Amino acid sequence: MNGGNCSINGTSYACDCPPTYSGFNCTEAIFFTDDAVGFSIHLSVDSLTNFTTSLTTCMDLGGALVIVKTQNTQTFLERYISNITDMNGFWIGAQNVSGEWLWLDGSSVNNQDFEKWPPETQQLNGNCLSLQRQNIESEFVWIPKDCNAPIGYICEKPADGEDPCI
Repeated sequence: MNGGNCSINGTSYACDCPPTYSGFNCTEAIFFTDDAVGFSIHLSVDSLTNFTTSLTTCMDLGGALVIVKTQNTQTFLERYISNITDMNGFWIGAQNVSGEWLWLDGSSVNNQDFEKWPPETQQLNGNCLSLQRQNIESEFVWIPKDCNAPIGYICEKPADGEDPCI
């Protein structure tokens, strides 16, 4: 399950799980914590889903799609993704609501000290926000995508267990 390979060898059962899962049948999502950002993240590299399914999955794991309001968070995500996978394209927690980009906590994406829009973003269609590279050599930027596009996702869960959207 979750991209792992499990097998029975004689009387022993073992699973070779992807780097973001562990446990029996690779069903336990691993959350990685960075004290500098104050929350833990889970990166889906094995399940490509649309925005709504990604959001529901994160909630089922006790979190939400990640909100990227600081350069520290962006840097943590870039470093983490680069260490785990070369996959490109992950849902993050923002949507275009009536022409305004909002984070899942209701705050404006464009009303903060930090933004990661590439210059040509205004010409792109899509109402859900993804984190991706424009090419393999470039940094990660925010790209609007069709909410039904199947890509990976990044969940966040506070290290202290509090609701990430409060």
